Amino acid sequence: MASSDELSPTACLGTTVFRDDFDHGLDSSVWRAGLYWGFTNPANNELQTYSDDLNDGLHYEVSDGTLKLKASLRNGVYTSAALTVDTSTPTFTEGCYEMRARFPHRGAGTWPAFWLATWDGGVDAARRPEIDIVEHIGTEPHEAKFAAHYLTPSGSKNQTSGSADLDSPGDFHTYSARWSSTGITWFVDGSPVHETSDTTDQPFFLHLNLAIGGWGGSPDPGLFADGAQPVFEIAYVAVTR
Repeated sequence: MASSDELSPTACLGTTVFRDDFDHGLDSSVWRAGLYWGFTNPANNELQTYSDDLNDGLHYEVSDGTLKLKASLRNGVYTSAALTVDTSTPTFTEGCYEMRARFPHRGAGTWPAFWLATWDGGVDAARRPEIDIVEHIGTEPHEAKFAAHYLTPSGSKNQTSGSADLDSPGDFHTYSARWSSTGITWFVDGSPVHETSDTTDQPFFLHLNLAIGGWGGSPDPGLFADGAQPVFEIAYVAVTR
């Protein structure tokens, strides 16, 4: 199994403007629990509520140099972990976004993601602008998925999406998206896998989360068997320009 510190080619060169290697725990001055608007995402038919406590001991863990975001099922209630870089306004703009991570791969029901999003005036959640640097769903464990959602000048929603094969979904891989004024290119382990000329100059919030249900599918009965917890494990997150 590829280790969290095994070097793979980076797609993100330049000046580092944000980086967390999780060497010293989960810094509450950098991250806050939840998505930028709250602790649920009903627009996606997700089943979980996100924990609002970075120190709850169940959903957020930093150990052995990696961050673990964990989901739980107790008394029929799904809970999980989501993080937003702690800014009061969307501040992440054009640049190269990268994460080294491994996804849960024990069965259907999980939907981890590394993504950028914002609220555009009164636009409903289903139509908000968004760049998905990488997503992974439990029903298709051998694929990494990429997308950009944006609004046209008339206010309609448009989308571009793609995927890349993962021969070893339980291993660490490096996922990147290079966003510029001319488009977005996505990479896995330093190799380009998808691109689009569609782009935006809108600033975003940055998120990490582990959703249950929704696009991830109905949870496999064994996913939480005997108190097991699906884990989205992250070695680092970085942004360069």
